[in-house]
Amino acid sequence: MAQYVRTKFRKHPLSFIPGGCTVIILHSNRESYIYDKIKHLAAYVEAALEKSPSIVRIYVDNVVIWDLTDQQPKPRKLIPLLRAAA
Repeated sequence: MAQYVRTKFRKHPLSFIPGGCTVIILHSNRESYIYDKIKHLAAYVEAALEKSPSIVRIYVDNVVIWDLTDQQPKPRKLIPLLRAAA
């Protein structure tokens, strides 16, 4: 079961402003965390992947955008995804 990360535990000032995407990060130990109000999706995903090697899947607004087992991984640059979501 995913744990929702409450706003009071967030660090970035934009995390306190409504809007943006909801990101779910699933780790290899089956823990998952939900972060909402993500404004700079590409930067957020890049930072998460660099920070935590245990990430196995990332969802944005309930769509898989990154999967460790993907035989043809999507490019790590997510700018087209951001344009499609706008």
